[in-house]
Amino acid sequence: MTSTRRSMAAARRPPRNREMSDLAFILLTVAVFAVFALVVKAVERL
Repeated sequence: MTSTRRSMAAARRPPRNREMSDLAFILLTVAVFAVFALVVKAVERL
């Protein structure tokens, strides 16, 4: 019975590599917007 509970808990939880890819996507998105902000500041100076 406990092995069934363990497998159900594991099925609910996303795999570790997916969590890392989600984190990488979020960090890349933040980095892209930071670069856009720098570009906007540089263009405003012109």
